[in-house]
Amino acid sequence: MCRTWGSPQPGATVAVEDQRAVAEAIFNPPAPSAGLLRAAEAHRKNTAYRARQREELLDQLAQINERSFAELRYPSLGEVGRFLCDENTNRYSHFVTRFSHGDIFATKYDATACMSAEGGDADEFIAVLRGLHERVVLAKDESGLISPSRFNPDAAADTKRGLANVEYVNGIWLDNDGGDLGVEKFVEFFPHLRMVIWNTYSHTPAKPRWRVFIPTSMALSLDAHRLIMHRIMKVLNENGYWLKEQREKDHRIKNGRLHGFDRSKLNAASLFFLPCQAKNPGDSFFHDFNDDSRGPLDVVRWLDDCIAILRDPEPEPEREAEPEAVIAGPIPAPSGGVVCAQLIAVQQKLLAERTANPARIIDAAVAEWRQTSRGHGHEGFFRLARTLHWAGITGFDLQQKLREEAAYAYSPNDRRAEINGIVRKLDQSGKIGGGRAA
Repeated sequence: MCRTWGSPQPGATVAVEDQRAVAEAIFNPPAPSAGLLRAAEAHRKNTAYRARQREELLDQLAQINERSFAELRYPSLGEVGRFLCDENTNRYSHFVTRFSHGDIFATKYDATACMSAEGGDADEFIAVLRGLHERVVLAKDESGLISPSRFNPDAAADTKRGLANVEYVNGIWLDNDGGDLGVEKFVEFFPHLRMVIWNTYSHTPAKPRWRVFIPTSMALSLDAHRLIMHRIMKVLNENGYWLKEQREKDHRIKNGRLHGFDRSKLNAASLFFLPCQAKNPGDSFFHDFNDDSRGPLDVVRWLDDCIAILRDPEPEPEREAEPEAVIAGPIPAPSGGVVCAQLIAVQQKLLAERTANPARIIDAAVAEWRQTSRGHGHEGFFRLARTLHWAGITGFDLQQKLREEAAYAYSPNDRRAEINGIVRKLDQSGKIGGGRAA
């Protein structure tokens, strides 16, 4: 009998031995190869390892931010999910307990901060940075410094502002000391992140030097900050930009482009000079990349992306050495009082502008809301509420104003249904238990 392959032709029969072979394959499949077994075991271990890492990171974030563990694990639970948009899940979610935006130091020699950059959301802090950028200084050392970390000087016996002293990190800061990567290209690599980029004191068109601030959706633990910084560097690598040290070690990228970011500044305990005009003020710039597709870095979403590529055992991203203590030389340094006074003056100026012109702020917010396009009602209505709240309208008055403005929505009933939740969340912002941000 002729054996056939594929579907039998009409009238064809299957040999008895073929039937037995099929039955044997079904009921007694061959044992998997050693390679398949190893791959399956590696997959199981990696999956378990990633799950453990995620649990640990979420637990750290929950403790720091005083938020529900379930809310971090399942962002769709509760009202937080009502203001998310498809591409950037944090553009309009501002339900994060307010934290310090970092500690301020008069000089790089100081072991303890002269003050903390307290309170306010990303918009308010960026307004402070913009105000500081207007300063003209005679030398960069006069501008003062900031660390994105909140330090507890008493947390470690040997250091005052080392990694062991960090309570939490708020935001991502980067220093670019010149390379092949320009501001515009860097921004393109992260199309959904709001970021502010400005000149350093030594910047010139011929030798660009710039600094980056990226707000985050919540305060970070050291582990979370380390993973996110590592991922940012990976994105640059994936787009063909490298550290000088990477290029020297790997002959395959010896002709690769340099991104120019200072490796030593990837440390959470790093200090960054506060914004000021360039040595030649005409070379100065301050760009806020804040279009509708951009928002604060979604910490949980980014960590999920980082964890997805971890393997067990996976070496941690290379830890940067802690900044070495610098012994002050004979050069006179500005006092902490001067730098702090400048920062306070900017904050007071912004507060005065807000209280002196509330009507102008309110009118502009209302006009923007009434021009909101169809499909953007959730985020537009929340942005209106946030601005009204910032301008001093709270509680019952805010509810009444929002009810009036809901009439201008494409879906008025949907907007009215959101009012109580929005007002409650906004009135809760700025509160923190235990005095952590004090």
